[in-house]
Amino acid sequence: MGSPDEKARAEAADWFARMNSDAANAGTAAALRDWLGQNRANAEAYLEQEMLWAEMAQLADDPRLAAHRRAALDEEAPQRPTFWSVGRLAAATTALAACLAISVAVILLQLPEPVAIVDDYILVRHETQTGERLTVALPDRSEITLAPASQVEVLYREQTRDIRLVSGRAFFSVARDLNRPFRVEAEDRVVTALGTRFQVALDEAAPEVLLVDGLVEVSGLSADGTGPVYRLQPGQRLSGAMSSALVEQVDADEETAWRSGQLVFRNQPLRDVAAEFSRYAPVNVRVADTSIGDLRVSGVFHYEQVGAFASALQRTFDIEVERAEDGSYLLHDASETR
Repeated sequence: MGSPDEKARAEAADWFARMNSDAANAGTAAALRDWLGQNRANAEAYLEQEMLWAEMAQLADDPRLAAHRRAALDEEAPQRPTFWSVGRLAAATTALAACLAISVAVILLQLPEPVAIVDDYILVRHETQTGERLTVALPDRSEITLAPASQVEVLYREQTRDIRLVSGRAFFSVARDLNRPFRVEAEDRVVTALGTRFQVALDEAAPEVLLVDGLVEVSGLSADGTGPVYRLQPGQRLSGAMSSALVEQVDADEETAWRSGQLVFRNQPLRDVAAEFSRYAPVNVRVADTSIGDLRVSGVFHYEQVGAFASALQRTFDIEVERAEDGSYLLHDASETR
């Protein structure tokens, strides 16, 4: 996607400064919404401002950037104005962006496709491909970590923070904001949190919600607003239909091990293990002979190291591993080839 034009970027810097000043009010917000609705370039430019400053907030403690920040922000003046002028904010943004570019811990700013005006704010979609993980910093310093083959839609309004999990699974680290609830919609349920960490998954038979710490409330999306409401405690996972959901205590570290590239299996059928690898790994793993599908597998494996996983299977079971032309790993019953 092409960068917003310079005029839109300069105006976005001005609007961003206004919205983050003590003088901001309902009129300022209304005027911003009108400006955002004028064209796509305005929306992209303003989103670029928010995402850039969210990324820079993560690097706020990096000593290598301290000198650059001081040079960009600490101009000699008798008194700092209530909000920065367009030129000053644009200059600071440019300088800090340059710091990011030369830093060892460089973060590349890539605006996701598509960006659209929805009601009174901006809708952004983030997605990952097979074998890819992605951590997204949101404007309020919350974070979303997407598992491979996953997609979310982010809609931030003045009074709400709404996320929709479209596919796959995601881990949420929520910045506390008593005035704006953080809500994640996943098929027939919505998870509401104020400041916590939790996971939502759609790659099971029914959506699953796992709470790592804090407190979340899971409710249904019935048209009349009725239905069961569940409050989870840390380490609890909710699964199954909302009308008869199962809440159980699980090992949260194992359930979220995918965030560090690991998959944990405990006495699971090989066919299910292969399917899980195919979901997360950059190449597919397929059970070619049904006779070995019921073999039970336990262990901790890195899903990017499919070859090591295949070698472990060969050492443990009577399995032959074949590499297909497309790079896939095909698992055969070795006894049938002798």
